[in-house]
Amino acid sequence: MGRPDLNRNELSFLRNNFVDAGTLGNACLDVAVAERFDHCLAKIINHMPAGIILFSGNGKIELANFAMGQILGKQPKDIVGTPLFDLFVGHNPLIGKSFYKDSFNNVEVFLNGIAQKIPCLVSGYINRAENGAIDSGIIFFQIMDRLHRPVVRSGARAQYCFDDIIGASKVLQKCIANARIAASNDSNVLLQGESGTGKEVFAQAVHNASSRAQEPFVAINCGAIPRELVGSELFGYVEGAFTGAKRGGKIGKFELACGGTIFLDEIGDMPFDLQVALLRVLQNRRIIRIGDSREISIDVRVICATNKDLRCEIEKGNFREDLYYRLNVISITIPPLRDRKEDIPLLVKYMLGKWNGNHANILSILEPGIMDCLQNYSWPGNVRELQNIIERLVSISLHRSISCEDLPPEIIFPLNTPTIMTHHHLPLTDSKFGYKQKRKQDMAAAEYHKIVSLLSVHRGNVSQVAREMGLSRMTLYRKMKLYSITRDHEDQ
Repeated sequence: MGRPDLNRNELSFLRNNFVDAGTLGNACLDVAVAERFDHCLAKIINHMPAGIILFSGNGKIELANFAMGQILGKQPKDIVGTPLFDLFVGHNPLIGKSFYKDSFNNVEVFLNGIAQKIPCLVSGYINRAENGAIDSGIIFFQIMDRLHRPVVRSGARAQYCFDDIIGASKVLQKCIANARIAASNDSNVLLQGESGTGKEVFAQAVHNASSRAQEPFVAINCGAIPRELVGSELFGYVEGAFTGAKRGGKIGKFELACGGTIFLDEIGDMPFDLQVALLRVLQNRRIIRIGDSREISIDVRVICATNKDLRCEIEKGNFREDLYYRLNVISITIPPLRDRKEDIPLLVKYMLGKWNGNHANILSILEPGIMDCLQNYSWPGNVRELQNIIERLVSISLHRSISCEDLPPEIIFPLNTPTIMTHHHLPLTDSKFGYKQKRKQDMAAAEYHKIVSLLSVHRGNVSQVAREMGLSRMTLYRKMKLYSITRDHEDQ
């Protein structure tokens, strides 16, 4: 698309309606001066970075510059002659009210683009006839993509997609299938699950699989922001709204996510009074910055996540029931890692490849018995804990293979409390641990005696003892080390 000069009719309309006659020297301008003026005026308008539209009293567009064509993805000549209000998405009351004034500044609107809605800031000036009717007007358009770009540079892009969710278990695959359905529409999504299960990974995957994938993904943790700042972070504020407010105000997360997705993590920790404001935003799709009276239209997809049971929070009076139903359009409960232990080998392989190079035999750096330990552990921290453990193993093992000795004690012997050894190398019973802990210690004592007895019977043959107990040799060695058991004879 080039930068064509304005035609004679457009220049005539501009001069007659928006250029003061005194500036032109009234009728004293000769033809040469007028032509030079026309040429200069055309260059100025077409080289301005803001989109410009001039319209007549009947609401028809009489002039559009090159930048306006770029914003709408059209040739400027195709915009001329069309109704002005056809540019705007729906009926925008802010634009309608603005036309009762002689000028307006920074009204936020959406334009009808070829493939999507286009967020813009518009300012304008209106000429009126003697009877007060609109005679003509000029509007300047600034695309709000410039507001998004700083956010994108600071990390407001979703990094994960569905291929990054590792696991073949039925329970996880069902969650992925539901998330793919959610990605095909704009309905609100509520992700539930324990900490570390990967709720934000699911949220980013939904965003990247949706029609909003090229737009911002803005995440905010509702539980990590001081109570008094949550409102200003979500909705923004104007200059002077409160003591310490930044000069010029600040745009909120909902505006930054315009056209894309906002991810509200730990939604169960949102202050109760702000839940009312969020409910209104979800219903009306408009926000009001703190300290302002103007409503701003927004176009965002809302995904929320929580590790709390929101129904219990409703019963306790901590969460609004109407907000819960508004958020819970598509609900996905992500299973904890202990409920899909068959996925642990796949996750370990993926994580080892990420930290230690990606090749087919990556699991060969693990000595036998380690995978048994990992699958027998309950993983209270879920996938995040497993990721941290794998990173630790890779870091401390350097270029050697990883053995059971490299695992943390709680994984090797997963008890809820520290093990206290007697002179017979058996765990002591402490009453404060309760019945469950005592039972675990009794089982450990029985296992200790069984290993000692079988080693005596098989003259220290660890392989024979392992076969009789149904254990791998490495697992038996781990248990012998745990109980400080030695053997009197070498394997035969």
